[in-house]
Amino acid sequence: MQDDELAPRAGWPLGVNNLASETALPVAENGAPLAVREARNVDFDVAGKPQRRDGYTIAVPGSRVHSAWGDAAWPWGLFVTDDTLTALHPDERTEPLVEGLATGWPVAYERLNDAVLWSNGVQSGLIGLDLDAMPWACPTPDRAPHIVVESGGALVAGHYQLAMTFLDARGRESGASSAVAVEVPANSRLQLSQLPQPLDPLRVPRIRVYLSSGADGVFRVAATVPTGVSDLVLGEPASGRVLETLHLRPLPAGQGVCVHNGRQFVARGAEVWFSPPLRYGLTHPGRDRVGFAGRVDLIAPVADGGDGAGLFVADAKRTYFLAGSSPTEWRQVIAYPVGAIPGALIRLSGEVWNLPTKAPLPVWIARNGRVCVGLPGGQVHTPQPREGGPDALLDAAARGALLYRDHGGKQQLIATLRDAQPQALALRDRAITRVYRHDDP
Repeated sequence: MQDDELAPRAGWPLGVNNLASETALPVAENGAPLAVREARNVDFDVAGKPQRRDGYTIAVPGSRVHSAWGDAAWPWGLFVTDDTLTALHPDERTEPLVEGLATGWPVAYERLNDAVLWSNGVQSGLIGLDLDAMPWACPTPDRAPHIVVESGGALVAGHYQLAMTFLDARGRESGASSAVAVEVPANSRLQLSQLPQPLDPLRVPRIRVYLSSGADGVFRVAATVPTGVSDLVLGEPASGRVLETLHLRPLPAGQGVCVHNGRQFVARGAEVWFSPPLRYGLTHPGRDRVGFAGRVDLIAPVADGGDGAGLFVADAKRTYFLAGSSPTEWRQVIAYPVGAIPGALIRLSGEVWNLPTKAPLPVWIARNGRVCVGLPGGQVHTPQPREGGPDALLDAAARGALLYRDHGGKQQLIATLRDAQPQALALRDRAITRVYRHDDP
């Protein structure tokens, strides 16, 4: 085709339509097509006028870069290059934070107050606002101290139990060590020796000892000492705060992590693990988890602390809504009949979709190619790029990522997909073959 054969176009107001046959795209009254089947490196404005997409340049060099994360209210971003979790500063300066990550494993992130939680399924951690890297939870003492019962104290006769915890520099208390029991006669004291010590005393500066009373068996604080103290005498009944981390252990790493209504949730394999209220990073392994039919590809909260609160969870077949503010109140319903593409999740204000809320809502790509917006109460909104839809599907993929861009008068939801394949329901160009069969002579 020669240049003088090209005809000017006002645009395609319905944008991309990859569902209709190439001979059945929507047209105006004058027969002009209103949509295109495919557009590569092209953006459309609100009137459907095409514009060549801007190019790009390298801002920060890296090797096998993946798992980029950022937040408009956060002073730095995160990404992985090779096996290193790296911070990206506003001036494009980079800073290595955690080395030795499993190569190629995608990382999930979640903000928690003044820190960011991260996990890649086999490793996990927390990055503070000062870029200090720490575990999700304070490590648990691996044993109890050696105990000798001596006379000369104020303990009443009875059956006592002793347990210990660590406290880290952020003020977080660990799960408790296994309790040890001891029979104590009247007017005795306990001589403790060989107190367990944390591996990193700078990050874990205190040790706390709990002792149950002979009367009610409740663990209460008996002493708090600096790390490094190895011997201690308990001669008085414990009268401090009650132990709240008995039987708790650090949450395991998972392929997804989120925070909702004062709890931390982790998608690990085909299960969702969670913490007790305000005990981020800890869990009760025998109690605090829920199983699903397949690997959990999506975990997304909505309406934190409000009406319609709950958690969207997707496996390979379906997307569920766990309704309720607490796992003890959850009511599981099917929110959407298909699952979600792993990693293709972002949170956007409801105003982006002309919904009557400014609250952030989870947005993901379903396995059928639809963009889904999770609403309070478990409803799923499936917006389309133009009025007159549904008219477009994204490709199926093994994994994805989403980015929202508001630039130059255009609002764009940009998806990157790994191992993308056309949706089975989306119509593509066709070839018709006729086979003529002749009888053998």
